[in-house]
Amino acid sequence: MIAFVSGTISAKEDASLIIDVNGLGYRVFCSPAVLEKVEIGSEQKMYTYFVVRETDQSLYGFLTQGEKEVFQKLLGVSGVGPKSAIKIVSKVSAHDLANAIMQQDESLLQALGVGKKMAERLIVDLKGKDFPVLDGADGALHSDLSEEVEALVALGYSASDASEVLKKIDSQDSAERIKEALKILGKS
Repeated sequence: MIAFVSGTISAKEDASLIIDVNGLGYRVFCSPAVLEKVEIGSEQKMYTYFVVRETDQSLYGFLTQGEKEVFQKLLGVSGVGPKSAIKIVSKVSAHDLANAIMQQDESLLQALGVGKKMAERLIVDLKGKDFPVLDGADGALHSDLSEEVEALVALGYSASDASEVLKKIDSQDSAERIKEALKILGKS
């Protein structure tokens, strides 16, 4: 119904943005990654998905059409609602999700922050479906990050700790990033 909203970011809240479109403020729920990327006062175009429930109407927003398409596919999975889908989209790139599903790799999905039962359900319900490819650079970054997280999980660290530490490291070389992450994780 509402394909996109384009306007000025007027406020950030816990899980949403307020976008001012010619004096009308739209609350758009989005992932923590989107909240980090956008600045109050900046002009932004958000691709949106409009959810109508018996007692609620909500807009969910994405920076790319590909993220929105992945979100819509996730909504087709039994037991996945909009809030769960937005969390998955924020943790897993379309590229990594598609690879894990094609390879039926539950452990990769778990390393990326998806629970065991949800990983099984995603594989069963999404196997054979096409996934949009996100921007090449973004997909590559997510892919490298997931391999690094997987390596640290194999060494006994939690996926969430590994992911948080890796996000703070600037190096581009995967081996260097893992070494640096091990130093940081070893101190804590």
